[in-house]
Amino acid sequence: MQPQNLLKAHYLFVLLTGFYLVMIFPGLKLPYFWDASWVYAPAIQAMVEHGPSLMPDAIPPDLSRGHPLLFHFLTALWIKIWGNGLVSVHLFMALISFGVLILTYLLARDWAGPEAGTLAATVLVVQELFLAQAPQCLPEAMLTFFILLSLWFYRRRQWTGYLFSATAMLYTKESGLVFIGVLAIHFLLKNWFEENTTSKRTLTTSLVWILLPVVLASLHYLWLKHRFGWYFYPLHINYFKGSWQDFYNDLRNIWRVQWGRDGRWAISLVAGVGLFMRLASKNWKLATGLLILSYLGTITFYRRWPEPDYWLKIVSLLAVIALLVYSIQRLLPGSRGKALFFLSLGYISLFSLFSAYNVFTIRYLHNLFPFYAFATAWGINILLHKKWMLPVAVGILLTGYGLWVYPRHHDGISDVQLNYADGLAIQQRLIDTLYIRGYDQMKIHASLLEMVATGHNYLGFLQGRDPVPSISFKLDSTTRVAVYTNIAQEPTYSQMDTLGFHREVRIEQGDAWGEIWIR
Repeated sequence: MQPQNLLKAHYLFVLLTGFYLVMIFPGLKLPYFWDASWVYAPAIQAMVEHGPSLMPDAIPPDLSRGHPLLFHFLTALWIKIWGNGLVSVHLFMALISFGVLILTYLLARDWAGPEAGTLAATVLVVQELFLAQAPQCLPEAMLTFFILLSLWFYRRRQWTGYLFSATAMLYTKESGLVFIGVLAIHFLLKNWFEENTTSKRTLTTSLVWILLPVVLASLHYLWLKHRFGWYFYPLHINYFKGSWQDFYNDLRNIWRVQWGRDGRWAISLVAGVGLFMRLASKNWKLATGLLILSYLGTITFYRRWPEPDYWLKIVSLLAVIALLVYSIQRLLPGSRGKALFFLSLGYISLFSLFSAYNVFTIRYLHNLFPFYAFATAWGINILLHKKWMLPVAVGILLTGYGLWVYPRHHDGISDVQLNYADGLAIQQRLIDTLYIRGYDQMKIHASLLEMVATGHNYLGFLQGRDPVPSISFKLDSTTRVAVYTNIAQEPTYSQMDTLGFHREVRIEQGDAWGEIWIR
């Protein structure tokens, strides 16, 4: 690692830090949004009242949903020290996300060089999902942080640090188990294919260290069984897919989101060109054959010709991945960063399969984005053979996302898009209007989000005002006011004219809109 390259990478990372701070600063003072408002914030408040604890029954299971409680525990502990204000909680979340950014940079730099580290950090920091979730009170960033920290210690075979970080990962969300499985597979394959003089006893000991966090995390579920009679929250059991078609549909959506949405199609395309050039420089015939077979497998997966069985589509995707791994292993045996690329591709694949079988929402893919950054940075890095190209690539990504990706119109409001701030602004203005015009004392029909927002001061909307006494899903002859937004769209919206309501207020901001109807 040349000192001048490392210094340039450090300077560029400082630039990325500045970009991150500018982008997340407005979110520090915003109220809680969506799942943060009606799932996690109430659970954390219950934890604050109980006192920070990791015991599974520290808060009611309807608040914890049976999940491990490290996220709630650490946030409640932070609140006990730094206060229960919005800025305090959002700052804690933003610090965790900044830790994710730092670890992404350090891991890619350590595994593939300073240029790859800078590229990976840049690819991550421009992602709308990463920036939108950074200040929000959600556990996904913390899960990602402990995944990367576990990888950091695993890489160095520092098993005590790995044990603590991997156990913390599993006590944040149970889906961290997928990463433990990937590390175990990576470790076994690495020692199988590479010449290794390590004794079997040492290999066995290392494998035990890798899997030990699973044993420690199982204590949580054993206690749930003892205390409540179930290992997993019963409602969540119903989320598992029961057909190949449902499984395939979610898997296809996951891969479309991961590799193509929000401008990632361009990053993925450039990374693919770089990977092809790496392989073609060694054997252009094999590289061309791989390209053709990959194209055929991909269009089979995405239904671009007559419909095969759904399981065959999934097999075609896995076959493309296997061909890619085989070609790289054969043609680029000593390439720096190859191991991180394999691990990233393996983790994205296995976690995608897990998410497709379980419940899928885009927010849950947060932990895949550093690995997407690792994989694409390794592909792009080969193209940057001049010193000036790396700063230019960083500039193109920052400028391109700032000018073209972020400003584009969205049909809805989401917690994985920066337009969630527009949604919160609309909610706040609607709630203010209810109080200013005296509608807060009338019977109101609204979505769950407005019901929650007008019921608790700690969520940030009421600003010291009394909660709205009569607001619910119910719409009947006694309802006087109806509140609608495009955040959580209620089916009763289409009935307003026929039920004798007239629209009194309409507010728009960015992609968001809200209305108040009166009868």
